Amino acid sequence: MAINENTQDFYRQAKILLIDDRVENLKPISDCLRNTGYEVRIAKSGIKGLKLLEQLTPDLIILDVIMPEMDGFETCRHLKTWEKTKDIPVIFMTAAMDTSNSEAKVKGLSLGAVDYITKPIQVDEVLARIKTHLHLRFLTLQLQQQNIRLQQEIRDRQQAEAALAAQTRRLALRSDIGLALSQETELSAMLFRCTQALVEHLDIKFAQIWTLNSQDNILELQASAGLYTHTDGTHAQVSVGDSIIGYIASQRQPYVSNDIANDPNISDPEWARREGILSFAGYPLIVEAELVGVMVLFSRHPFSQTTLDTLASITNEIAVGIERQQLEQALQESQRWLKAINEANPNIIYVHDWVERRNVYTNREIYEILGYTPAEIQDMGNQVLSMLMHPDDLDIIWDHQRRIKYAQIGDVFELEYRMRHKNGEWRWLFSQETVFKKNTDGTTRQTLGAAIDISDRKQIELALRQSETRERQKAQALQATLKQLKRTQAQLIQTEKMSSLGRIVGGIAHEINNPANFIYGNITYARAYFQDLLKLVQLYQKTYPEPTAEIHQLSKEIDLEFLVEDWHKLIQSMEIGIVRIEKIVRSLKSFSKLDEAHLKPVDIHECIDNTLFILQSRLRSEGNRPEIKVIKHYGQLPPVTCYASLLNQVFFNIFDNAIEALDYQPKTRSITIQTELSNPHSTLPSSIIIRIKDNGIGMSDKVSQHIFEPFFTTKPVGKGTGLGLAVSHQIVVEKHKGEISCSSALGQGSEFIIKIPRILTTKKDTLVQSVNRHLINTF
Repeated sequence: MAINENTQDFYRQAKILLIDDRVENLKPISDCLRNTGYEVRIAKSGIKGLKLLEQLTPDLIILDVIMPEMDGFETCRHLKTWEKTKDIPVIFMTAAMDTSNSEAKVKGLSLGAVDYITKPIQVDEVLARIKTHLHLRFLTLQLQQQNIRLQQEIRDRQQAEAALAAQTRRLALRSDIGLALSQETELSAMLFRCTQALVEHLDIKFAQIWTLNSQDNILELQASAGLYTHTDGTHAQVSVGDSIIGYIASQRQPYVSNDIANDPNISDPEWARREGILSFAGYPLIVEAELVGVMVLFSRHPFSQTTLDTLASITNEIAVGIERQQLEQALQESQRWLKAINEANPNIIYVHDWVERRNVYTNREIYEILGYTPAEIQDMGNQVLSMLMHPDDLDIIWDHQRRIKYAQIGDVFELEYRMRHKNGEWRWLFSQETVFKKNTDGTTRQTLGAAIDISDRKQIELALRQSETRERQKAQALQATLKQLKRTQAQLIQTEKMSSLGRIVGGIAHEINNPANFIYGNITYARAYFQDLLKLVQLYQKTYPEPTAEIHQLSKEIDLEFLVEDWHKLIQSMEIGIVRIEKIVRSLKSFSKLDEAHLKPVDIHECIDNTLFILQSRLRSEGNRPEIKVIKHYGQLPPVTCYASLLNQVFFNIFDNAIEALDYQPKTRSITIQTELSNPHSTLPSSIIIRIKDNGIGMSDKVSQHIFEPFFTTKPVGKGTGLGLAVSHQIVVEKHKGEISCSSALGQGSEFIIKIPRILTTKKDTLVQSVNRHLINTF
């Protein structure tokens, strides 16, 4: 296992291998080790243990001495000769030897074991020894890793120091060459400084640079440093194709030799041996596939690959510097007449070189627009874009470069961008550019551009955009206000609806209750009066046992015996009916909660039951429509402080929607209600959770996302307003500071989950809620 800096981590992750052929020995020690937290693997013989070690690398091995096929000593001998396991600590454990017999212990320890434990084992002692040897193992592995890291650090540091020294020389070389290319204005002086830098930093004998005279097809020596510094003489000019230098120019490929004394391409090997020159390196100087010169170096030491890589990388810079100097010389003539024309132009006129990434010409109008003189722009070199261009507009320039790269002469490109004025202000410029010069491969080298200041126009556009933004914000605020008004309207409509329903329910309850009380109160008297009349009839029958024919006929017609018998049943049925009417009246009054429009403790189960009682006619079976079963799983709920009438409205809306969803369900229809108390055993404030689930048609995700929005409905026109669930959401969330959610899937029904605090404390009611309370109080 890997060694962590924390020793405790090592112990928690330690792996121990037990090798013993007897299960009764393995189980106690393995259980003890596992209970301590070690990872334990078991092998029941020495051979099996060695086989297991091909895949496993434990941190400690506990080995029995007496085993069949291969005893513990032989197994240990194999472990110590195996490279993978030779450093793993081994502890012998056996009951076969007497503790006074030290010969076996000496043999085990001489084989490389670190300890010897005799049975019966003492658990605490074994654990202490194992922990000690694991700690020693940890320290040993940690020391080994530290030694490995230290050795690697030494090697890395030596390599880094060597690389740093080489990198320092290369950086110094590139720096000196860069300074020479940027500071010198004369071609010969610039190249001489380059050859001096090569000799100084690469420890070579001498270096030379030729430039190509394309008209005469010859190479002319421009600079030489080191052993030779003169640039005249017989070798001052070389025809392309002659000698090794002309050969490099004609082939346009580098040529390197670390044994020029025996190189057949070197024309004077005797001179090389005499001067002690061992190596030669020559590079063509090429820009955009055009040869501009040749650079050669001679050294008394072989060129390393690092040196060759450095030379290859700087040849392009020197080639570009040569071309730039030559172009500048050529431009000097053309700029004389171009300057006279452009200086009188009221716009910025510039020539941009896409290879050098700088303006090679800018007229003085740039001072009037950006505050910089043309000289200051020239001094910025290829940093002009990064220094003056707005960072957000750099992508515009790079895109423009891609578009213009293969453009034709005469094509015109337009672009707008921002440049920083010398005083720090940002100025908007509008430029038109056309191709001015192309490379030999057909790509654009230079473009001629004219730029005008459009900052004033941009300010006007910005003002217009800001005005549009303000108007858009006003529209958004108006839309938000409209949405709020829409919600308020929905709530007021639903409140008025429930207010009207409450008044109707209250009126019906009152009208039914008065005659019902009248009937119920008179049933007792009716029963007493009938009893008295019955006694009178019985007395007449007793006094006059022989009735007259007329009385006999009337008794037969009215079936006096049946009338007497059925009268008691009739009175009892009337009492049952009156009791049922009274229960309906109580349910109607409880549903409307005319006396509970304010906060007060109520029984949530009673509210649910009363709401279901109001809807019982829709729950019963009717015609081909089967009954809707209501399954209740009520928990033990304490009284809940809430607005009972508003919660009744929520229950009514949810049950109403569930019943309508079940109308399309031909199979067994059911509504399941479950209530529970969150955190029933906690001292924290608890909430009431009510789950109402149906097995109806369900809703799609698209529909369920909008069910709580005002006026959203999937019902046909005239069948629903889409206000019930929206108002229910406001009642639960805003009025009761609770939560309401719905989970639904097509064909699987819907479940609404309501969660409200058991004890509601509210601040000052909002305007809409005050209207609700006023309307409810009018029931």
